[in-house]
Amino acid sequence: MLVGITPKQSQWTGGGLTDIIDGMNYIYQYAASQGKPAVVNLSWGCTIGSNDGTSLFSQACDNLTGAGKIFVIAAGNNGTDKIHLQKDFTPNDSVIKSFISFDNLLTKKTTWMDIWGDSAKTFTVELSLYSNNTVKGNSIRFTCNNQMTVDTFIIGSANDTCFIKATTTPSELNNKSHAFFDIYNNSSDNLCVEVTDTVGRVNMWLGYVLGSHGYYGAFNSNGTSWATDGNADMTLGEMASTKSAITVGAYSSKIDWTDINGGSWSYTGYALNNRIAPFSSHGPTVDNRMKPEITAPGLTIASAVNSYDTSFSSYGTNSTFILSKYTNPSTSHDYYYAEASGTSMAAPATSGIIALMLQIKPDLTPQEVKNILINTAIKDNYTTQTPNQNLWGAGKINAYAAVKNTIKLSGIKQNSFSNSINHAIYPNPAKTEFTLEITSKTAEEQNIELYNILGNLIYSKRWNTTQGQNKTLVKIPDNTPSGTYILKISSPQGNSINKVLIE
Repeated sequence: MLVGITPKQSQWTGGGLTDIIDGMNYIYQYAASQGKPAVVNLSWGCTIGSNDGTSLFSQACDNLTGAGKIFVIAAGNNGTDKIHLQKDFTPNDSVIKSFISFDNLLTKKTTWMDIWGDSAKTFTVELSLYSNNTVKGNSIRFTCNNQMTVDTFIIGSANDTCFIKATTTPSELNNKSHAFFDIYNNSSDNLCVEVTDTVGRVNMWLGYVLGSHGYYGAFNSNGTSWATDGNADMTLGEMASTKSAITVGAYSSKIDWTDINGGSWSYTGYALNNRIAPFSSHGPTVDNRMKPEITAPGLTIASAVNSYDTSFSSYGTNSTFILSKYTNPSTSHDYYYAEASGTSMAAPATSGIIALMLQIKPDLTPQEVKNILINTAIKDNYTTQTPNQNLWGAGKINAYAAVKNTIKLSGIKQNSFSNSINHAIYPNPAKTEFTLEITSKTAEEQNIELYNILGNLIYSKRWNTTQGQNKTLVKIPDNTPSGTYILKISSPQGNSINKVLIE
C-alpha cells in the first residue's frame, strides 16, 4: 500500500550553491547506501545567469541526477516582475534602450544587470543618467568581446554619483558574449541602459540577492517613446533552467482562508481560482525548452510552521496566516499551522507525488518522471486543452494518474476491480462492529482486511461463503481510534475496496 503525500523527510539543506550541490550529493549517496531512491526538493534561485542550462550549477545537477535520483525545483515567483528584455538586432534596428528601476524594499538603489548575447557575437553597452529626459552623464561604452573588469561611475545632477562595476567576458560554458553589471545609483536621476549591435540577439535580466532574499526592480520606458518596457518572459532563473530538473510552477487551487481568530481573508482581485498564480515565473529557457514542466497548487497552502517563531502565533504579526494549532497536553506547548504562497509551496507537493512514484519504481530516471507528469497532466477549462507552456508547462499535476501510470511502467500486476464483489456494509459509520453482506456467484473463500490510513493492517479474516447471500459480523478491535479506515475484500471473483468510518 502506498502512503502520501510523501515519506518523512530525512534531510534538509540550505546555503550557497556549492552547499546545495554538496547536500544533494550527500542525500543521493546516503539513499543509495540504504538501497533507496531519493527526490531532492529545492526552493531557491535568482533570475541572474545564462538561463539556458549550461551553468556550473546546472551541469553539476545533471551529473548528480539519474535513475532513482530526482531533482525538483520551484519555478520562481517573478511572474509579475518586468525584469527581462530581449532584442533581435539588424543593421536597420541596432539599438535597444530601457530605464532601470530599483526594488523599493532596498534601502539603496542597487541591482545587478546580466546581459547575454549569441555565440561568437558581440554587443556594446552604455549607461546614462537622465533628468527630465535630458542626459546628465554617460558611462564609457563597454564592448563585450573580451575579458574586462571595470570600476567606473557617472556623475549626475547635483554631482551625485552612480557607481558601476562591469565585467565583460565570453562565457567558457556556452561561448556566448556576456556582460555583468553591479550597480548602485546614489543619484536622483533615472538610469538608462543602451545596448547596440547589428546582428544577433541579446537577453537581459535584473535581479539582486542580499542575504537570503531576492530583490527585483524593472526595465521600463519611463513614459518615453524611445525606451522599452520590460516583460516577465524567461524569468525562471539559472537554477530552474537545469535540464534534468523537474521545474514546478504554481496555480491557485483556492484563494480564501479563515485565520485562527475567525478572520476571513481572500486574494480576490489578485488571483482567480484554478488559474495560474500571478507570481509564478514564466518560461521558456533561453534555449527554448519547455519550463516549467508542470504546475501544482501554490496559493494559500497550509503547513506546519516553527513553533518557536512568535510571529506565527494567535496574536503574532503573522496571525492572519495562522489556520489552527495543536497544544501538546504534556508540555502545553503550542504548534501552529499556517498558510503560505509561492512556487515554493507547489514544488514540495510535486516532490511528494514523485516520491510515491519512486516507491513503485525506484529506478525512475528524471526523463521518465517528466514524461509521466507531462503525459498525465490535467488540462481543463482554465489551462485549456493546449496550455500556454510558458505558464503551465504541460498543465496541472495529476497525482492519481501519475502513480497509476508508474504502476503500468513498472510491470507490477494490478488487482482487477472490473469484477467487483457484490456487497454491502452496515452500519457505516460504525462504533464497535459492522455487518458485511456478500452475494456470491459460487462457493468461495473471501479474504477480509481492514487497514488504517497509514496502511497498517488492524483486522483480517478468511470467510467461506456459499452461492447466494452471506453475512458476517466484523468486530472492530478494542481501542481502535475513530477515523477513516479501508476495508479490502478479495476473492477469486474479484476485489472491492471501501471506506469505513469508525466513531
